[in-house]
Amino acid sequence: MPAAKGASVEFGVHMAYEYDSVLEAAQLAEEWGLASIMVPDHYLMSYDMETGWDLPAYDALVQLGGVARETSSIEIGTLVTPITFRHPAVLAKSAVTLDEMSGGRFKLGLGIGWMDEEHTVFGIPYPPIGARFDQLEEILGYLTAFFDPSHPGFDGEHFRLEAFPHVPLPERPVPIMIGGGGPRKVPRLAGTFASEFNIVDVPGFEGKKLRIQRAREAAEKAGRDPDSILISTQLTIVGVDTEAEVADVVAEIAQEWGMEPDELRRRISEVHLPIGTWDQVYEALDVWRGIGFQRIYMPMWARPWDPQRAAATFRSLARFG
Repeated sequence: MPAAKGASVEFGVHMAYEYDSVLEAAQLAEEWGLASIMVPDHYLMSYDMETGWDLPAYDALVQLGGVARETSSIEIGTLVTPITFRHPAVLAKSAVTLDEMSGGRFKLGLGIGWMDEEHTVFGIPYPPIGARFDQLEEILGYLTAFFDPSHPGFDGEHFRLEAFPHVPLPERPVPIMIGGGGPRKVPRLAGTFASEFNIVDVPGFEGKKLRIQRAREAAEKAGRDPDSILISTQLTIVGVDTEAEVADVVAEIAQEWGMEPDELRRRISEVHLPIGTWDQVYEALDVWRGIGFQRIYMPMWARPWDPQRAAATFRSLARFG
């Protein structure tokens, strides 16, 4: 069911930087009332072995431990953690620890992983996609058992957890985000297990609506409230005050994305990208809200990190709605 026009939309930050910049972004976002800051969980921040990026790759969960202690209200989490990196026992214990350190503000984002090269470089096993989906479903079952003191444990093909009084445990299960764009398995797993479904790499609004619908159907089948699942995505949001400034913004983003400005303008028009004057940004965001998105994460990976520009964006988004 699409969200009604006028329903609230939250904003979050998707941030990949050195720790001091991540913390500064988290504190700015918290100051301006944003809902969340998420960090990507990668061991390489580039899959281009020749040109590369200059973005450093850190341990996301360690970074979030620092952010947890230096913020007070904003949600923190991973967008998203590949299930290939860590055994589910490590995920469970890390989640409990970060949840406690943040006062209940940690969300564990999970996905099957997609960057072949980071697995090759570090020698991390990288099964075929079908096997990774099987492992993701088992890990979700494992974590469900871990967080439920009355659960009889978990016994799967890949992972096993004995029934045991795990200490510590949070007062409620650590919330889980499922991220991905697959047409059937991803929405089913999100509806069955997750508190948030982050939809990415899905062309067209009809495909996005279908995934939302399938997640809701899976939630109902699992005996869950479909409305309890937050629907989110990632969008570059760039607003300027005057029409005269739009051309420069379009040229800058087109160069960053490796396309011609005219091509980007067509894309802005066709898929309602929130790029332009702030009135145009708000109109585009209304379209995304109308089809069911309740939270939008803004990628902030451009270098150098510009806190003044970020603060201006956060301030302008506080007026949306």
